[in-house]
Amino acid sequence: MRRILVVDDEELIVNSLSSYLEENFEAEIHRAYSAVEAMKVLKRMMFGIVITDIAMPAVSGLELLDFVKKYWPDCRVIVLTAYNNFQYAYDTLKYDKVDYILKIEGYEAICRTVEKDLELLDREEQLRDFYGGMDEKVSRLSSCLRSSIMDRLLNYGMTVRQEELDLLEIPLHIGEPVLLVAGSLYDCPMKEQLSQVAGILDYVEKSMAVRRIRAVFHNMNGKLLWLLQREEGEQEEKDAAVYIREIFSELSERVYDQFGKKLSFVADDRFVEASRLREIYERSILSLKESGAEGCLRMLRREQEDPENLQSMLELPFLLELLENGNTRELLDAVSEKMAGLSEIQDLRGKMPVPAVLMMETLLAEAQRLAGVREEGCERLIRSLYASAQQVPGAEWISEAIGLLEKLLAEGVRKKSANTTGLVQWINNYVEAHYTEDISLSAIAEKVNYNPSYLSRLYREQTGTTLVNHINLLRVNKAKRLLKETAMKTRDIAFASGFYSVRHFNQVFKKYTGASAGAWRQGITETVKK
Repeated sequence: MRRILVVDDEELIVNSLSSYLEENFEAEIHRAYSAVEAMKVLKRMMFGIVITDIAMPAVSGLELLDFVKKYWPDCRVIVLTAYNNFQYAYDTLKYDKVDYILKIEGYEAICRTVEKDLELLDREEQLRDFYGGMDEKVSRLSSCLRSSIMDRLLNYGMTVRQEELDLLEIPLHIGEPVLLVAGSLYDCPMKEQLSQVAGILDYVEKSMAVRRIRAVFHNMNGKLLWLLQREEGEQEEKDAAVYIREIFSELSERVYDQFGKKLSFVADDRFVEASRLREIYERSILSLKESGAEGCLRMLRREQEDPENLQSMLELPFLLELLENGNTRELLDAVSEKMAGLSEIQDLRGKMPVPAVLMMETLLAEAQRLAGVREEGCERLIRSLYASAQQVPGAEWISEAIGLLEKLLAEGVRKKSANTTGLVQWINNYVEAHYTEDISLSAIAEKVNYNPSYLSRLYREQTGTTLVNHINLLRVNKAKRLLKETAMKTRDIAFASGFYSVRHFNQVFKKYTGASAGAWRQGITETVKK
């Protein structure tokens, strides 16, 4: 979903134009009431279109335009002005992808320009050589030697020499901080993944090059990993981290919109020393498994972790993924490989070694956490399984353990579905209580700590309608009640129903009822008289 930022120092204009755009476009609309506020927003996230007034106090629209073009070069900007000033128009000509509109031309002119810009943005994406150099990239990245070097980096930090990195054309510098991003592509058959990944790599490389950020990709245990470093002397670490987050968030949305595939990411929010790469990698993969196929970006949580379990259970996410996908046979095979000294787990008749018991106990505990189950019965099962493992034959023990894992994961799926239903219900309750106020998709997403695009998709999947449509229906129904039961003026009814301009109210009301507010009221009055 595209992001559009509306900027003006007049609150009424920002609110009414934003509402108008929300009604006419499937886009994520953000608001800023000064150029200074807009700059802060632009530092946090990437926008496809910025609509700004040109004459604002403190920082002008032209200064904001200059900032946008330096920070997000591909962003399209629509400059609004109340005056037909030649100098203003001339000043905007030196920038690429900028439109100049007089406010007296009305919202329809703005709407036409936004529609044109959205089409151009889509066309630019299509014109990218999304699959360029696929064979060369896949061949180079699948090199055994390069893979070995990357495994060493992720498992032990920078324990390689700079000469090795240079020889293999791995653009990382020893001693410099690194930011890790981990991803997973869901609902994609193996045959399609190579072409999908090649396109993803190309997009990331080009996007990072814009900000002079070095990007190194590695596929580890089926997960997509990027190690990212800033060029020395370039932007601040914080700004670089924000840019990286926005690029991967945008990438997730593009893959879903273009191919219908869910691409989830977990990104660290800061650059760290290479010695911490293994820790960050393991936590990122666990977080990726916890989030599941959301198809959006999550930031890495900074709560305390158990380093001993994480350090010793590097394959835990892979095992959990097999279980989540219902691949019980593959899971059993994978677990058997971890049983030190045991070659054929199905034929085992001896005692289970302690390392195997500890690994399975960790798997069960993690599955319990993911399922959100804390019942005494489940805890008792885990304790009894651990206590009996030294007396029960191996094959029987494994069978019982996997059965419990399947039960826990099934509970997790059930609870996740219930949580989604609960989230939608909370949103509906919140909207019904606040629809006459200034509420938007972005504001609601911030309250529930969700990505706006993901929340919009989730809401539509659960309800069959958009959140904007739901809000508009509530407002129109409120207006109909006031038109029928009071003698209030149309203007007052518009504002009382949550609309921020009479023009927008009239457009929305007619769209949902087929008549203007005045005609609708007259029709109701005539019906009552009859």
